[in-house]
Amino acid sequence: MREWDLDEAAADEFAFHMTDWLDDLDSLNALLASSSWNPEQAARTLRAILCHVPAHIAADSFIAYGLPVKDVFRLGAVVGDGAAERKPGEAYDRS
Repeated sequence: MREWDLDEAAADEFAFHMTDWLDDLDSLNALLASSSWNPEQAARTLRAILCHVPAHIAADSFIAYGLPVKDVFRLGAVVGDGAAERKPGEAYDRS
């Protein structure tokens, strides 16, 4: 990704974070397009979106622009000190 001066490993990680949650987005789209909602399915879909997607978006915000996530609404929604433990593209344990 020439615009952000990312090496190949960092660009691959960026692509992973931009695409890993597309199934969640498809599920949300199907839920919103449905004329009848199943409450349990709606809850599962919303949980997947709210718990899975933000971490990927936060990672890409940092990879692309060097911007860490801030708790702009001051709800205590972000935990940890935000200190980086590795550089984008370096191996890590995904478990």
